[in-house]
Amino acid sequence: MEIPFQAVEDLGGPLANSEALKSVGRLLLLALSVLCTCRLILGSLDRKFRRSVQARIAAIVAGILILTLTAHYLAFRVAKLPLPMSRTGIFFLPLCTLLIAVVAASPAESPLSRLLGHAIAGVFLCLAAHYLLCLRYTYFREYEKAADLKGVYRVIERLNRTYGIQDFTADGAYRSPLNFYRAISKTDKFPPLPGYPGMVPAGKEVYILHGAYYRAFMDEHKLVVVYRGRISQVVVAVPPDGPVPPLPVAP
Repeated sequence: MEIPFQAVEDLGGPLANSEALKSVGRLLLLALSVLCTCRLILGSLDRKFRRSVQARIAAIVAGILILTLTAHYLAFRVAKLPLPMSRTGIFFLPLCTLLIAVVAASPAESPLSRLLGHAIAGVFLCLAAHYLLCLRYTYFREYEKAADLKGVYRVIERLNRTYGIQDFTADGAYRSPLNFYRAISKTDKFPPLPGYPGMVPAGKEVYILHGAYYRAFMDEHKLVVVYRGRISQVVVAVPPDGPVPPLPVAP
């Protein structure tokens, strides 16, 4: 049985943005750090661990991490180069994963050390399942503000088809993506969304705005939200006495 993509998207959206899952992830990372620290402390007292190949690999990887962090910090202090963050620091993940895996797989004489190794492996599996549930596959984190614009474009297409609206006014952050969707849809039923310097003008038929940023503007002109993004702050709003009825519109 084929699962519709929209059904998968409806499942992934709330999970990827669940605060409960994010809290679980932080707890799992904390537990992993504590377990690895305890395993290394016990390993330093364990002759079998100190003589193993895994211990030498762990020392090499830890040295690479320390040297990398030191080099980046010096570059930041001396040359004012920004520190790695988000995707620019993603190389830390495989290094840390390798270090933790080597520590978990290292041999041990004491039952407590072996138990800690099994616990690290168990938390690792739970963390992998957590990341799978939090997987975002429709947008990058840096472009979260545009995560709902595909649905927004469906809404303005519906408004154009149902009410003949051709004048859509969008915030500058949304104009280019919406014009991109218009271009790939090859429609000529309404013109490209225009750009405006500064705030959007009043007196338009349909607005695509950032709900929080334009809250005062929306209150001043009594705009009614007919569509609200599930992930981002984007809204489609209309005046109460305009050609579009102030009723919810589905994408």
